[in-house]
Amino acid sequence: MFSSKRFRFVAVLLALLVMVTPAYANISNTSKSVQFQSDATQVVVPAGEPIKIGLGTDLSNVLAAPGQDIANGGRVAVLDRNEAGGIQGFQVELDVQDDRCVGEDATNVANLFASDPQVVAVVGHVCSGATSAAIDVYVQARIPSVSPSSTAAFLPAKGYDTFNRVAFTDEAQGTVDARYIYNVLGATTLAVVHDNSDYGKGLAETVAAVYAELGGTVANGGELLVISSDEQDYRAVLTTLAAEPPAVLFFAGYELQAALLVSQMKEVGLADTIFMSDDGTYTQGYLDAAGEAANGSYASFVDTSSFADAEALEAFKARYETEFGVAPDELGPYHAHAYDAANIIMNAIETVATVDADGNLVINREELILAIRNTTDYAGLTGTLTCDPATGECGAGVISMNLVEDGAWVSVEVPAELQFGADAEGDGGEAAMGDYATVVDAVAGQANLTTLASVLPMAGADAVAALTGEGPFTIFAPSDEAFNTFMAANAELVNQALADPTILSGLLLYHVVPGNITLADLAAGELTTVNGAPLTVAVDGDTVTINGMYTITTADILAGNGVVHIIDGVLVPPTE
Repeated sequence: MFSSKRFRFVAVLLALLVMVTPAYANISNTSKSVQFQSDATQVVVPAGEPIKIGLGTDLSNVLAAPGQDIANGGRVAVLDRNEAGGIQGFQVELDVQDDRCVGEDATNVANLFASDPQVVAVVGHVCSGATSAAIDVYVQARIPSVSPSSTAAFLPAKGYDTFNRVAFTDEAQGTVDARYIYNVLGATTLAVVHDNSDYGKGLAETVAAVYAELGGTVANGGELLVISSDEQDYRAVLTTLAAEPPAVLFFAGYELQAALLVSQMKEVGLADTIFMSDDGTYTQGYLDAAGEAANGSYASFVDTSSFADAEALEAFKARYETEFGVAPDELGPYHAHAYDAANIIMNAIETVATVDADGNLVINREELILAIRNTTDYAGLTGTLTCDPATGECGAGVISMNLVEDGAWVSVEVPAELQFGADAEGDGGEAAMGDYATVVDAVAGQANLTTLASVLPMAGADAVAALTGEGPFTIFAPSDEAFNTFMAANAELVNQALADPTILSGLLLYHVVPGNITLADLAAGELTTVNGAPLTVAVDGDTVTINGMYTITTADILAGNGVVHIIDGVLVPPTE
């Protein structure tokens, strides 16, 4: 038995470390005002009426043009589907609502959709903070959503089976950004600034942590600099860097603030500092707002040259321009992702919907949620997309880097070895020393440690530094699959844990043992974690059992500063 105190300690840790697909019938979130649909199990579309899909986007705030671009991309998908006969003879209607890229507004939009019993699914939302707020409503109302552009790493960690996205993740984007800065630009000093949004903060933390892991120095004593999107003058923040100008300034945020920063850098003594940003800045709006100051700056995005069907993409762009009178690239970069998000939803509806004896179209909500999660080999504009049934990650492609030259974005090469997961196939088998620089890289290289890999950057610089130093360290890493049953029974703890993510830094080290503990060393019988917890070890042939209950499932995975062992559960020492 475990004491209640110990059980709560471990349960919170599990909630932070796991992305799974449990049942959510009992989840409650008292911070949200949710209006449940009149029929929580199915949508019945009367003959002659349209199938309603919502779309939540920013139409009037920080990403008004890119948000409109996403709405237009979704509209083209619906136009194409309706012209092809709709879904089993029923036309599709897209209800576009403005969430202003703000959590509170997104909650209102989500409640609006949830209050309409005919809304079957949602394309969106666009900003990660807005998406985070909205999906708290959707998981209770059992409305599946597919975001075209919310890239924050923490979103799948909420564990909601209704959440999906076709965008890449900031874990990948931030890793490639940091590697590019250090290896290609050759920068040994980096300032990191963010806009204090969920998206900006998470991406900034990833860039800073990976850059420090590579050996670079993060300016401002390693602390991230924060600006407010409500302000216009960032000179005071920038001036703090002028005495010792960093080689590169990375900004995690959106186009308008990026344009202000890059313009004001020239005025405070940072004219020689390279400016780099992210997918929120890879827009025509940034170029227009920054003018000549944008020249020489960088922004990352998904590599559009890897999109699977160039002919289909060109046909889409032509129709988009015909319908809306503007080329899609003039508004934003995520139009193709929006098209794919809408089509994944419509394809799933086609799969699960049935026509009853009265000619009504009947769509079972739970079946639709599963159908979206089980999307396989969808030939989309952005690539061939397959959704991870455990996380809702459906995106394809690799990260690209783009440079502003003469007022236009130009794609520049990113060496293959800098891509996220490069040199780490992650098949769970044995790897030779040197295949991974650190145990953090080794974790990122394993296909069944996606949860741990995604939350490592969220743990803060101190915890990451503890695993990227000289070592050696050994991590007993819990697999994704191991926690499904636990999370299904303790879903309420997810919200509690995510509400206080600072505890992750301390709890993370509970899985770490000092020393280079290989499989051969485990026969010693007992180990002690860096937190002082004793671990009993039993070896029986090729089977290694920890604390009498958890079995190691891989051979040694070796890195330059330690070893990773994957186990089928989380280390839980018995309570006296």
